[in-house]
Amino acid sequence: MGSLLILTAVIVAMGEIIEEKKSGTAAWIMSKPASRIGFVLSKWAASTISVVLLGVLIPGAISLGLAGVLTGQMPSLGNIELSLGLMAFYYAVFVSFTIFLGTFLPAQNAIAAAGIGSLMLLAIGGSVVPQSIAEWLPTNLNTLSAAALSTGSIFSFNPLISGAVILVGSVLGACAIFSRQEL
Repeated sequence: MGSLLILTAVIVAMGEIIEEKKSGTAAWIMSKPASRIGFVLSKWAASTISVVLLGVLIPGAISLGLAGVLTGQMPSLGNIELSLGLMAFYYAVFVSFTIFLGTFLPAQNAIAAAGIGSLMLLAIGGSVVPQSIAEWLPTNLNTLSAAALSTGSIFSFNPLISGAVILVGSVLGACAIFSRQEL
């Protein structure tokens, strides 16, 4: 379910910057005492919070509550927090990448295609590339999250490292590109 719902991250974030540029709102905001970096970071933060809240925390709490009622057993609170935290990070990576795409691609459909295409490439790539490379793919955060729910531990930090690189690189790249654009 986590892989399917990750599409919400792309859908929510795909119009954040492009629509502001098209409508002229970005130019209007930049005429005020606001920084371009602050503009990008506010779009990233708002999208990440809404996606994590609506795509991870609320559905996660409901699912775990229902599972507890139906089975009579609940994982430990620490396992739940770790699992949902990993899933939230997974969503934040894709929000960041989608915001980055929105700084230079010309239309929402191009952003959606690139974001969803990247997600599909990563998912397919995991079965095509050698295992030594596949273990670094951020799509493994979904697997880590599921395992953490039952074990309470993280069996590999590689997807966390690659996810962090993508997240930070995407946010920095989006800030750099948007800072140089003519609005």
